[in-house]
Amino acid sequence: MEYEALGTKFEELLASRGVTRRGFLQLCGAVAAAAGASQLTVPQVAHALESSVIGATEGNLYPVIWIEGASCTGCTEAFAQIDEPDPATVVLEMISCNYNETLSFAAGHSVEEAKAETIKHCAGNYILVYEGALLEGWEGMALRVADTAGIDAFAEAAESAFGVVALGSCAVNGGWMGAYGTPAGAIGCQAYMAKRGISTPVVNIPGCPANPE
Repeated sequence: MEYEALGTKFEELLASRGVTRRGFLQLCGAVAAAAGASQLTVPQVAHALESSVIGATEGNLYPVIWIEGASCTGCTEAFAQIDEPDPATVVLEMISCNYNETLSFAAGHSVEEAKAETIKHCAGNYILVYEGALLEGWEGMALRVADTAGIDAFAEAAESAFGVVALGSCAVNGGWMGAYGTPAGAIGCQAYMAKRGISTPVVNIPGCPANPE
């Protein structure tokens, strides 16, 4: 296992997040202005960003996909309240959080494209964090994500992941949505993966919400 972030070419990386080359250069101009530098330095700023953090094809930031299933977003909210390290440090400096419906800057097609690119180019080399229950009810249509059954979106990401983190009681065992009599068919990650024959290792972190530390 390589503890390095894998990435696409810089232009593809920008496009997958809905950013045009022109928009990127406008950002570089703003960075130069904020630093008190001349607009003549924009090419140097662009080169520095492209060849370091934004456009790096390898580095120490391990790619993470964080999918939220049937949940109240409580685990994400708990994570957002941590003090040391703070959430921004975690998602910007400790990991490369390529997909999170709540925390991602991008939305809609752009963020779904970012997830697809991570699964394609980082297969076997990313961590999948799953928050919330998987819903099997109504042939998997009890929960849909981007026009895809939630259980299928999870299975696709879990099959190619290095490991799955089931975050919170709902992801571990279906939580309160798995109580007797509910029609949604809530189930935890590990139980559902066994049904689908997915052998990716799972780390279960129970709690409602899970302890953010």
